[in-house]
Formats: sequence, structure tokens, C-alpha cells
Amino acid sequence: MTEMRKFSPEQKKWESLPVRYEQARDTAQALEYSEVQDEAEADLINNFLSGKISLAEYHAADSTKRSIEGVLELQNLHELKSFLDQLLNDESLAQELYEHEAEHYAEITAVGWKAKIIYRFFKDDNGRISGRPGIELEIPKVGYEDEIRRILRSILEAPEEQSDLDSRATR
Repeated sequence: MTEMRKFSPEQKKWESLPVRYEQARDTAQALEYSEVQDEAEADLINNFLSGKISLAEYHAADSTKRSIEGVLELQNLHELKSFLDQLLNDESLAQELYEHEAEHYAEITAVGWKAKIIYRFFKDDNGRISGRPGIELEIPKVGYEDEIRRILRSILEAPEEQSDLDSRATR
């Protein structure tokens, strides 16, 4: 009788990428709904960055958001790059998307904040699945608000070329 290898819950989470990929694809939200959610999040961040709302108000509004479906969490930047290479079958595009998210992530880790590396799937009106990578940032709940705003802005502006959502949040 061979002894079964025991995995920690964290190890199990990452060894099942193909299963998690299928689950995320299967729960992809409608593109229009995803765009509305993204714009609302960018506007919320912009309101915090511009001082229109406090950190507490940001978190109160942020916590009321529904959980987003169709999201695949990736373990690290290396897994993101491998996933993009396999999914897109376009090395140049995969590298461009990877570099953008890696620039955000480098800034996040430099300041000691927490974040998740994700790939978010969505489907269009014809049921075709597409998606994009992203970083799900955990903004601290307490702290000096002006310092949090400064750090958040530096994270959003870290990539050399900002995405539309980065620009909307920092306008």
C-alpha cells in the first residue's frame, strides 16, 4: 500500500488550475455587466483619490459590491505569464498584458500591500468568452488617508501605459 501524498489547502488550490480555469469560464458574466462593475469600481477609487469620499466611505461602498464571478486567481506572476501564453497563443500580446500587470504588482509589493493576481472572463451577447488579466488590490482599512491615496495613485500609475480603467480611476 502506497502512502498518499498530503497537500496543504494552499497547495491543493494551485494544483487544480485546469479545473479552476473551467469553473471561471463557466461562471463568466456578461460583458456589459462586467463593464458596468469596472466603471463603478474605477469611479469609486477616483472619488477616494480626489478626496470626495473618506477611506471608511470607500470601504463601506466597496464592501457592498457583489462578488464577481468568472474570476480565476493565479498564484504568482510566473503562473500569469504561463497562463497568458497558453490562452492567447500570441506571445507579443501575452507579454504586453503580463508587463502591465507586473508593473502594478511590483509597486504593490514594494509598499507591502496585498493583492491577488486574476484573470477575469466575460461573455459577449453571442456567448463568446473573452477576458483580461488584472490585479485585485486590498486597500488598507485604516491609516493616514493622504498617504493611502498617494500610494494607491502610484500603484495605478505604475505601468508605463495605463489601461482605460487605470486612467478612469486616476483622472
